[in-house]
Amino acid sequence: MTKRGYTRQPNIQFWEGHTDIGGPIKLDKVWFYAAYNHFKIDKQISGVPRAIATDLGVFDNYVTKETWKVSQKDTVVGYFQWGRKQKPNRGLSTTVSPEAAQPQDSVSWVYKGQHSRVWSNRLFTDVKVNLFGYDFPLGVKADYKVQPPRLDTGTNFTTGAAWDAFDLARQKPAVTVQTTYYVPSALGSHDIKVGFEYLLDIAKYAVDGRSGPIRYRDLNGSVNEIMFVDAGENSALGSTWRGSNDRDQRY
Repeated sequence: MTKRGYTRQPNIQFWEGHTDIGGPIKLDKVWFYAAYNHFKIDKQISGVPRAIATDLGVFDNYVTKETWKVSQKDTVVGYFQWGRKQKPNRGLSTTVSPEAAQPQDSVSWVYKGQHSRVWSNRLFTDVKVNLFGYDFPLGVKADYKVQPPRLDTGTNFTTGAAWDAFDLARQKPAVTVQTTYYVPSALGSHDIKVGFEYLLDIAKYAVDGRSGPIRYRDLNGSVNEIMFVDAGENSALGSTWRGSNDRDQRY
């Protein structure tokens, strides 16, 4: 394998840091918690000299949670989480040139609001409003008008702007309500539960035009085929043209 250019994928740098803090804001009434995590890993890409590029990954995550004891019967909780992932040279390899790599800079988030109430020693209710989502794009490092996407089918080597740059955006808002009634009896204890859930799953996907509308499929250095994709200018995405918008709604 070494004779074929395999250089392994050793870690060049590995680093992780975490901090958190929490406690009461108002004793027996309001509490908070916050945390931050940073993770970085840089690896060599097998067969690609470090001077050209490495496989760098940077990850950040923020979390906060607040709890409010409104009364002896009512509790309110708020939660928020936000994360970011960066990989500037995703896809780079011995058969993918540096300008054809697809940089990733994606974010994700979670929101939650919750209200719990103890009506009696038998009756409880819980209401939650949630939102989960992320935006996952894979971009380009070169201008397709200057360096159009190319794949040489004879050598399997990719050059020019990355092909099929896209953006995938997801959102999942949800509402759940649950009522629990506790029934003790001589035959044992029982929980009677009645609930409601609403969930909307939204997926927006678009080959977003940053790769241009054509890809040259060469054969040993000469143009052999041309591939077309139905995409407009990226600057006009969302106005004169748009990608798919799929929605799955459930009660």
